[in-house]
Amino acid sequence: MPVILRIRKYHALFVLLVPIAYLSAEEGDIHFWVGYGLLAVLLAWLLSQLFGGRQSRLSRHLPRFGGMTLADALTHRAVSKSLVLGILLSLIGTVGTGVALDQGQTLGIAQSEMVTPALADDGEGDEEGGEREREDGGLLGEIHETLANLLMILIGVHIAYVLVLKRSLAKLMLFWPQGSANAAR
Repeated sequence: MPVILRIRKYHALFVLLVPIAYLSAEEGDIHFWVGYGLLAVLLAWLLSQLFGGRQSRLSRHLPRFGGMTLADALTHRAVSKSLVLGILLSLIGTVGTGVALDQGQTLGIAQSEMVTPALADDGEGDEEGGEREREDGGLLGEIHETLANLLMILIGVHIAYVLVLKRSLAKLMLFWPQGSANAAR
């Protein structure tokens, strides 16, 4: 499969799954399953980058600012690559913290923990205790939410950037028919 087609397919999966994961944050199981789907896509993408051909190496996606001038500062490839790198790192952090918060419960592989009598439910107090802990997650939950919000901001900047300055690239990545080079701008 040509490298650009593989990149476009991963891009399409991310475009589909990331908004669903973000918008389903309060929906429990849907959010967790989509998160694991994102993990699978991320791992498949990473493996394709590590073991793919010369054209699909991970280093190819790293920004290189050499040769950038003031005249091409906004349209230089390093700007696009920096945005994509920020999105990728935010996505990895968001998915990683999400998996850590879930601890395998969604997949049914959670470690069973012995509950001491002092922590056992006595029938009084907060009836949502266990589920609330899974939803809130304390500091890790805050980090997860912050990374998800950062991810959405970076995606918004990425979309605006490619629509304004790299419209032909946006059309290519979204499988839109390619017109002439002049019509794309």
